[in-house]
Amino acid sequence: MKIVIEQAGGVRISLPVPVRLAARLICRALRKDLPRGATHSREFVKALKKAKKQWKGLAITEVTSSDGAKVTIIL
Repeated sequence: MKIVIEQAGGVRISLPVPVRLAARLICRALRKDLPRGATHSREFVKALKKAKKQWKGLAITEVTSSDGAKVTIIL
């Protein structure tokens, strides 16, 4: 996964994020709302890795602020 941050002035920052770390953070955030076991976490990591192989480069989220700054999360 990759997080791309672009400021209105043209400054661009690209942060690579390992799939396992992203899945861990997502599972941790979901744990507050839904009870999930360790097996569900492993299944989620496997599914995320499979999706990355199939749809590499897919923009999951694109956010643009009123001042022109953009944040994109790419699979």
